Amino acid sequence: MNSWSNLDLITRTTKRSLPKPNAHKDELKSLYDVLNSCVTTSGMRALKANLLQPCANVKVLNERLDVVGELVRNQAVSACLFDVLCP
Repeated sequence: MNSWSNLDLITRTTKRSLPKPNAHKDELKSLYDVLNSCVTTSGMRALKANLLQPCANVKVLNERLDVVGELVRNQAVSACLFDVLCP
């Protein structure tokens, strides 16, 4: 692959079905492959949905950014959430 601009948003196989969580990637074929560090199938579904139908609502986007910012600032909460969601 010559550049990141050659990546598809999502590959045809990803459109039909989701790979197993934490599947090894021999080659990055799409933006989905690059961004996918999901550990659950529901996380992969959410990533796929957000790539195919991105939110354009500024209020919702700012709320999501606030949540991400809080998780980055408060690593203890992040660790607890991870332990609960990914036992």
